[in-house]
This record gives sequence, structure tokens and C-alpha cells, in this order.
Amino acid sequence: MVLIFIGYKLAHVTLFLRMYRAGTEEFVPFIVTTVISISTTLLTGIALGLCMKMFYVVRRNYQYPVMLTHYENQYTLHFTKDMNFIHKPELQQQLQKIPHGASVVIDATQARHIDADVYDAITEFAERASHRNIDITYHGFTNDLALYQQPSRDTTIQ
Repeated sequence: MVLIFIGYKLAHVTLFLRMYRAGTEEFVPFIVTTVISISTTLLTGIALGLCMKMFYVVRRNYQYPVMLTHYENQYTLHFTKDMNFIHKPELQQQLQKIPHGASVVIDATQARHIDADVYDAITEFAERASHRNIDITYHGFTNDLALYQQPSRDTTIQ
């Protein structure tokens, strides 16, 4: 009972209001940590609060990893952030939208890290693209891309 009273004195209403105003991604882990810590143990509350925060971080990183734009038959696929295995399905979905005979630029200038799974998806697309008469140009890739594929006659790495 003494710990609850001390905790109440330390956690002013302004702290709860500030967390609420910070948004759902801040407020929910804070409330989960507080409620679970009071109802069970401090360690359990911190662990569950940390798990909630990790959920929000993973969810935010999964959103909008690639952006496909086009003008007539020219397509540009931008990596808007670092690409990891979580983003592979979205990348494959965007690559499937590119029609036969198109020209595509895969732009990785904003990505600091690209997982091997993403390179595999790009390599698979490049292999299918040669049969679909799609020209591919790569921007912002390091020489790591050469480890995963052998450039074909219509592939350019810049």
C-alpha cells in the first residue's frame, strides 16, 4: 500500500496528460507498464511495456517501405527507408505492378542498409524482367548488388 501511495505521488496527472498528448505510440506502452507494474510486479510491467513499444516500432518501420511511381512507360521504385526481410512482400508486390516492356529505375539512395532477402527479391525480379523485356537501372546501390546477381545486357548499376 505504501508503494502505491509513493507511486501516486511520483506520477502526477501532468505526466499522464503529457503521455496522452504524445500519441498512441507513447501512451499505450506507458499505461501498460503502469497498470501491469501495479497489478503484478515491476519487472513484468517493464517487460510488457517494452514489448508494446517494440510492437509500435516494428509496425512503424513496416509502413511504406517502397514507393512506385510512373510516367507513361517509365517506372521508379524508391526505397524510402532501410530495407529488411519484413519489407520483402511489399517490394515483391510493387515489382509485380511493372508491366511488360517498361523501363524501371530501382532507387536505393535513401536506404542505408538492405538485407539479403531484399537483394534476392530484386535478383528474382531481374531474372524475370529479361523475359518480360523490362530494362532495369539501379541507383544508390553499393557493389553488394553484384554479389547477388550478374548484370544482364539491359541492367545498369549506377
